Amino acid sequence: MNSLPPEIQIAVFERLYKKDLVSSALVCRAWRQVAWDHVRWQSCTIRLTGLLQVLFGENSLESLDESDIKPSTSDSHRFLGLAAKVTSIRMDKSLANSLARVLLEITSSAPAKILFPALSTLDCGGRPQDDLVYTLFTGSSIKRIFISGGESGETASDSRRLLSSLLATQSQVQFVAADEMTSPGHGSPEFWRLPELVSFEYKGHFSPDNWAETIQNCPKLDSVTLEGTALGSNPPNLPSLSAPTLRRLNMEAFKSLELTIWVLESTNMPRLTTLDLELRHRMRQDASEHPGAPRARSAFGLLAERSQSLESLTLDTSIRLGVEILGAFRSLRKLEIVDRTPGCQLDDGDVESLCRSLPSLRRFHLEYNVFRYVCEGDAKITPRSLGYFARHCSDLKYLGLPVTATDPGDFVGPILAELVPFRGTLEHLVLTPITLLANRAKDFASFLLIQCPKLTGLDIYLDIADSWNSVCSLDVIEQEMRDTYFNGQQRTMHSLPPEIQIAIFERLYKKDLASSALVCRAWRQVAWDHVRWQSCTIRLTGLLQVLFGENGSDSIDESDAKLSTSGSGRFLGLAAKVTSIRLDKALVNSLVRVLLEITSSAPSKVLFPALSALDCGGRPQDVLVSDLFTGSQIKRIFISGGERGETASASRRLLSSLFATQSQVQFVTADEMTWPGSGSPEFWQLPELVSFRYKGHLSPENWAEIIQKCPKLDSVTLEGTALGSEPPNLPSLSAPALRRLNMEAFKSLELTISILESTNMPRLTTLDLELRHRTLHDAPEHQCAPRARSAFGLLAERSQSLESLTLDTSIRLGVEILGAFRSLRKLDIVDRTPGCQLDDRDVKSLCLSLPSLRRFHLEYNLRLPRLLCEDDVKITPRSLGYFARHCTDLTYLGLPIAATNPEDFVGPVLAELVTFRGTLEYLALTPVTLFTGRAKDFASFLLIQCPKLTGLNIYLDIPDFWTADYGLDVIEQEIRDIYFNGQSAQ
Repeated sequence: MNSLPPEIQIAVFERLYKKDLVSSALVCRAWRQVAWDHVRWQSCTIRLTGLLQVLFGENSLESLDESDIKPSTSDSHRFLGLAAKVTSIRMDKSLANSLARVLLEITSSAPAKILFPALSTLDCGGRPQDDLVYTLFTGSSIKRIFISGGESGETASDSRRLLSSLLATQSQVQFVAADEMTSPGHGSPEFWRLPELVSFEYKGHFSPDNWAETIQNCPKLDSVTLEGTALGSNPPNLPSLSAPTLRRLNMEAFKSLELTIWVLESTNMPRLTTLDLELRHRMRQDASEHPGAPRARSAFGLLAERSQSLESLTLDTSIRLGVEILGAFRSLRKLEIVDRTPGCQLDDGDVESLCRSLPSLRRFHLEYNVFRYVCEGDAKITPRSLGYFARHCSDLKYLGLPVTATDPGDFVGPILAELVPFRGTLEHLVLTPITLLANRAKDFASFLLIQCPKLTGLDIYLDIADSWNSVCSLDVIEQEMRDTYFNGQQRTMHSLPPEIQIAIFERLYKKDLASSALVCRAWRQVAWDHVRWQSCTIRLTGLLQVLFGENGSDSIDESDAKLSTSGSGRFLGLAAKVTSIRLDKALVNSLVRVLLEITSSAPSKVLFPALSALDCGGRPQDVLVSDLFTGSQIKRIFISGGERGETASASRRLLSSLFATQSQVQFVTADEMTWPGSGSPEFWQLPELVSFRYKGHLSPENWAEIIQKCPKLDSVTLEGTALGSEPPNLPSLSAPALRRLNMEAFKSLELTISILESTNMPRLTTLDLELRHRTLHDAPEHQCAPRARSAFGLLAERSQSLESLTLDTSIRLGVEILGAFRSLRKLDIVDRTPGCQLDDRDVKSLCLSLPSLRRFHLEYNLRLPRLLCEDDVKITPRSLGYFARHCTDLTYLGLPIAATNPEDFVGPVLAELVTFRGTLEYLALTPVTLFTGRAKDFASFLLIQCPKLTGLNIYLDIPDFWTADYGLDVIEQEIRDIYFNGQSAQ
């Protein structure tokens, strides 16, 4: 120890208990010097008797007379040395004036004449002290004082005198905790004159005058906790008090309804964030409402107006406050209520209203605590209320509700159905009371843990027959699982049932899964279970390494491929488990023959019996490759013609060969492909095809083949350009199952129009199109424009269930055509026509025709050297009002707004947006002629006006520049700079 550096020695001693530290100090002088280092004692509270033993030894001090108290000089120095290190002391002994004088005499020889220069915390205990005791702490800078009036307050008078004397000289005190105290009365104003007091805890009698003195004389008060009862009567004239710094008020254990109401009425607490109250009157359950109930409701109304930053509210109440009053605290994150009113005051309607008013709730707990546990007929909250919390309080983590359920058979389903949206947030759930059989409750809790994977706390209070209640919580469920699966013993992998082992291995990464398979035979069997590999795509080179090791197989000739039986068996075992494979290597025919020879020894002569997805990649493959997948039931095929289609011909041949035997394919993605032509009907003879994505050249004949030979086609995505010319007579085609058509990246206006004209798509719900012609901005209308409008008219008649339409167009379609799609919920338009075709009247007509719209976005995108001129835009803020009044479910709105005068823009926009309060979540306005500073103000006002707004973009047209984008992050930073001096906004 002595060879260690001083800082290491101190670090060692700091980890000792106080008893061992004192013993270490007796070993030698060097250890004593380190053991008494002040760093350690800053966290220790020293007892007064321990210090006095340095002066008087183990003898009792009560029998010593003043004349007998003659400590030696060495003991006095040792005492002063210890006292100088003490930062916290507890007076566990009553000091008489005679003993205090001896200590004061010793203090006269101390540096600066101060006995406890480092003292910051004083615990006065509950013992009576004489008058001179407080002088021992003269010169000390005490920050925290604890004092008690003894058991049942028998020494309260002495404690009050001592506290008054201390506080007369200790004006820097920041924390006071007084227990079992009698109020000091009106004659001791110095008791409360503490300009630095931050926290005050008091238990005892308390009067309105004491509260007024505390608030008026302690301007920095941050936290107040009161326990006990009222002393005196409430003054007839309420004083107007202000507590500008008070953030926490706890009166949960204060047993005076009148004084509690008086405090709320008289005190303005603008920064209050946490409030714990008891609003109870000592009356029987069936008694009428208390006379103070109207005053209590009025006081809470005042509190909601004054304390708008309240985040936590805990109530133990026998007064009906009402959902309207509780919902007025908009910033609440935590709400806990113990309801002692007769009956149960909340039902499903009240819960829904509360959830809508308090969307920021993170913790909600409601408990009915009356003379008898709540009867099922009293509780009015059903499982439906859980759904209200799931939909409106998206950040909720703790939920406690008394739920009505009379039939155990139909209770599990409704609860779990409403809890599904909570998957991402809910961590603790309390349901009480539930009439549910005990064994049924364990099943229910197990299902619940599966449905809510983040749930770490679960309490189900069961109302069973005539007994009181029993609790079924997480530890009970875990013990039940241990008893069922492990016979009460410690859990090991080998003792788990097979389905549990598989569930564990499914959660491993592929690399860890492969490592686990090497541990033992049992683990290998579970690790290679097909359930896990359904989500993995195996590379072909990885499989071939099982046969040929790390060496490449490109140079191996057919005659050299003499494989061992064990290698072939291992290869077949792995191939039998593969469900998805990627051909990341070009296979020559010689290598394919080797693999086919191995396949002849496989069960049922199929190399990949579990294969469902094949990625052919972009590498050229020989003709025999398709034979490797004979007998496989492939559902999904991905193929590419390589970069810029250089291997498109080889890929087309492979795809044709595959389709000849794989008629069950449901999903095809072909990239960079050259069309095979009309001479290959087997290419499209896929009766089970559901989804088709194609990038390359496409002709009208190819489209006709797809629609005619794939009757179950549900989704089509086309990219590329047209191939060939349009046939003179368009065939009449029908796609009864087609629901999604995406041609947004298809660069042929004529073929797009032909498809719309020729194809009947009655179940179409989503359509993405590009209707653009490659002409100059000021050119006359394209010759296909009339055909395009006619085609859209036919589409509106045939596809009456269309819900989503995205258009990138340079053709004027007109509001009448767009309004014919009555079932539209999403409409996105990029308008490239010369000028701006929509004005306020067109917007109004569109809103009247499409009342179900949830998303509308209009953008003018022209080939201009600058943005639109203000005179071009014809839509004014009035159009916002049309959307607000006629499209009540709208959540996203993007509009180009005309505003030539910055001063008259903010008002009209906000006035029209008022009715969007309940729905609008995203707003984009472009272009807006608005000064930069004014834009920030406008966005701030907008966020206040639309509290649900989570997305906001204002594209500013600033004189000689392009655009500037002010989003939510800019506004939040602005607010942080203004209100929080650049710090985190809390």
